[in-house]
Amino acid sequence: MTERLRELNFEELKKLYAGRMQNDFPLAEIKPLELLEKQYKKGQCKAYELICGGEPKAYAVFQIPDEGDAWLLDYLAVISSERGKGYGSKMLSAIKTDLPAGAVMLEIERTDLAANDEELKTRTRRKAFYLKNGVTETGVTTVADGGIGYEILCIEKGEKKDSAHYANAMLKIYGTLFKKGEYSVKIANSAVQTAEVVAALVKNGDKFLICQRPKNKARGLLWEFVGGKVENGETEAEALKRELREELAVSIETVRLFERVRHEYPDLTVYLSVYEARIVSGEPKMLEHNDIKWILPREIDDYDFCPADEAILRKIKKEF
Repeated sequence: MTERLRELNFEELKKLYAGRMQNDFPLAEIKPLELLEKQYKKGQCKAYELICGGEPKAYAVFQIPDEGDAWLLDYLAVISSERGKGYGSKMLSAIKTDLPAGAVMLEIERTDLAANDEELKTRTRRKAFYLKNGVTETGVTTVADGGIGYEILCIEKGEKKDSAHYANAMLKIYGTLFKKGEYSVKIANSAVQTAEVVAALVKNGDKFLICQRPKNKARGLLWEFVGGKVENGETEAEALKRELREELAVSIETVRLFERVRHEYPDLTVYLSVYEARIVSGEPKMLEHNDIKWILPREIDDYDFCPADEAILRKIKKEF
């Protein structure tokens, strides 16, 4: 018998919410319907059911970030009368083959944080079910939903990626769902790399230059100050001049050190030195970035910047 996924419209999701979801999940874990409706209208929420023999057998609700092609599996349940018949496994298989997402991320409560033996047994059994059905470990852990510790698994459509890729996917998902400070994402049991980075605050009158990162790089499509890593044997000023020559085809001179910050990404700890600089020759060209813009300080909030730049941006707002 052939199984297929069918997307639900919002009226069908409301009916599912009022009926089956109230019985299938603890009430404390069910989001308010008003929130789901708001997310649905923004394209941040979708629901599907597994159809077999013309009848629904299981359902799933997904959260969809504003950026990236990885979705979050928020709710998954088999209809009560159909449990024990393999429809949970069939739903996961259909999600992998039929869902229009590049990958699907799953949160499972961490086994090492179980409060007692019974809770440990339940969490271990849940994880074993997912792994048996082709869901993979990512090496990523998170804290969200008011302090709950999760391990992140993935239904990957293509080749398995590294932990940094999945960590950044979760940052995009949580960035849509939560406010800053309400979540954290880390790569478990790994030595996080460090990098000494320089960047230029290039001014032109009242405006300053920002660049949009390429889509295929970590923190893709976020905005930043142009710059890069300091290579062995380089001074910060030498590295900055080289980076702007390579990335924008301009020559600069540094004016003053503007700020130094330290920022921890899931995959990288950055020690960032930002120098105020001016262009002495050339016009900025997009050699590596997706886009470049000159903006005013009051326009900062119109752009999504790399988290490492937030302290710099606050200082610009204050001083410029």
